[in-house]
Amino acid sequence: MRQRTNAGSSSPRGRLVLAATLLAAWLTLSACGSGDGGGSPAPACDAAQTSAIEASFAADAIPGDVGAVAVVKDACGTRYFARGAARDLPQTALHLLGSNTKTYVASLVLLLVEDGELALSDPVTKWIADVPGGDALRVVDLLHHTSGIHDYTSDPAYLADTLRHRSYAPRELLDIAFGHEPSFRPGEAGRWEYSNTNYVILGMIIESVTGRSVAQVLRERILTPLGAEATFFAGAEPLVGDVAYGRSFLGTNGADFLDPSAAWCAGNVVATIGDLADWAERRGNGSFHSPAMQAELLKGVPTGLDFTYGAALVMVDASALDGNGPAIGHGGDTVGYHSLAYYFPESNVTIALVVDSDAGPTTGFPSGATYLAELYLTIVKPYFGKAADGGG
Repeated sequence: MRQRTNAGSSSPRGRLVLAATLLAAWLTLSACGSGDGGGSPAPACDAAQTSAIEASFAADAIPGDVGAVAVVKDACGTRYFARGAARDLPQTALHLLGSNTKTYVASLVLLLVEDGELALSDPVTKWIADVPGGDALRVVDLLHHTSGIHDYTSDPAYLADTLRHRSYAPRELLDIAFGHEPSFRPGEAGRWEYSNTNYVILGMIIESVTGRSVAQVLRERILTPLGAEATFFAGAEPLVGDVAYGRSFLGTNGADFLDPSAAWCAGNVVATIGDLADWAERRGNGSFHSPAMQAELLKGVPTGLDFTYGAALVMVDASALDGNGPAIGHGGDTVGYHSLAYYFPESNVTIALVVDSDAGPTTGFPSGATYLAELYLTIVKPYFGKAADGGG
């Protein structure tokens, strides 16, 4: 099944995911979490634990028709869980990942830095002309969302045009953002603001440095080496496999809402839950990047919220996960699809989740919270031996 995709991210501030500010809110792109803290050791992997996770994942507090898939990776292997409509899906089903796309883009930047083709301290104007902030805006400001540049997805005209499936060139997305004043000066002390525009600019820099498309570079530098054959850059390469139906807030398929170009490097990667979990694990445990680039990945900046933010890496403390943690990863929300993947460094565990529904405890996405955070905790709590409370 072919699908349209877009960027994505939103969620409760006090827990797992940062709500990206969007005027009409149905096109948010998210991030997750904060810093440091103590964590519980991973329990032994046994049938009782699996049963506890399955029972918690089917919690009565969350409507049974809310489809979701999850993967737990630990020393005992990989375990797959499904609920609701997702029980009818093969494990190879594809899901729109929204802002988890940013993790791939950031890692491509770090690979180019290691190759000596790019520097994090480079002024963005070295690669892209006419950017607000001029030479004071650095590549690292884009990675960390400390640029102050306006988020193009909050523009009312953009939101209206995307409903009509308009396609965009990356520079057109920048023009939308640059029509608004920046929120603050690049790198201004104590300022942080999530902006999808940052990662569109990073995509353009990748293409300027390499002379090739982001999709080609991503396939060559990350997906092929990882063996991630079920991960795709939507809009630039065909999707091989069936895309899960993402129930939008209008009851329609979220996969059909937007042209992939409306998100591009801010949020159009599509993958299986297994590939997402593998990537979160490799990125988190340091087995993908060199030690030097892993250190750059983990250089978090304060956000003023309950997490720090590195190179498309959210670092949450134990309290953000109801006492379990710390954890590092990212989230992503787009119409009909919501993803969250964390690596727990103290226990060498990865837990990934995709919810294929905008339904939520209030009025659902976009105007209310989805069940992303609640369902994530229904996996985390029984895994770490905490009593499930019916959904968070």
